[in-house]
Amino acid sequence: MNSFSHLWAVVPVGCCLGLLLGCGDGSTPAPQSARETAVALKLAGLQYGEYVAANNGAPPKDLESFRKFLESRLADLVNYNVKSADDVLSSRRDGQPFALICGKKVVDPDQPDLLWAAYEQTGVDGNRLAANVRGGVVELSAEEFARRIRGVP
Repeated sequence: MNSFSHLWAVVPVGCCLGLLLGCGDGSTPAPQSARETAVALKLAGLQYGEYVAANNGAPPKDLESFRKFLESRLADLVNYNVKSADDVLSSRRDGQPFALICGKKVVDPDQPDLLWAAYEQTGVDGNRLAANVRGGVVELSAEEFARRIRGVP
């Protein structure tokens, strides 16, 4: 066995670690945080839809009622690595809790049969991720956000 054979084991591990840990100066969100945020928003949207279905079509009146609903369903969410409601209600991209649409139904004018559920408060580079009740997650510019998610801050 030659002295370079051990590189075949070290190089793939190093590449995988590099992909997982990422590189850069931290000024832009890592792709992993964007992916984690999209997954959390998808879960928030789907659970919001479950809440609406379980409450005769009514959206949560406030964040606390939705939080209690999520806490009651943690056993169903364990396969998604959800340990608390905060795992579903926080953005890894902008470091803030998601804004949950409470007390009213907000529909997407492009798809009037879909309710919006939650969105990033700030987002990144002027864009925010938003989720609907079917778990669809989209990234919206400030202009798209104002047009498609009306009546929210």
